[in-house]
Amino acid sequence: MARIEYGEEIQKSLLVLYSRGSTIDSICKEYGIPRYEFHKWMNLHDSDKLETKEVKTFLQIRELKQQKNKLEEEILFLNEAINLLESP
Repeated sequence: MARIEYGEEIQKSLLVLYSRGSTIDSICKEYGIPRYEFHKWMNLHDSDKLETKEVKTFLQIRELKQQKNKLEEEILFLNEAINLLESP
């Protein structure tokens, strides 16, 4: 399996997720990061300086993608309901 390189901005964003309550296990599983790598990032980056504009943007994009996925599922469900109601 190829190793994925995460830039500093992404590293900080994932550390912010951790500081906001996500578990290390869930972050590592979702993004395919080894635990030792995540712990290395924790030591590299000062947690007091993580709330940057770029990090907030990354988190907003992530939230918008999740909302988009939920809305697409709802649209599919509603289209199926309409088709059922319109069929003779």
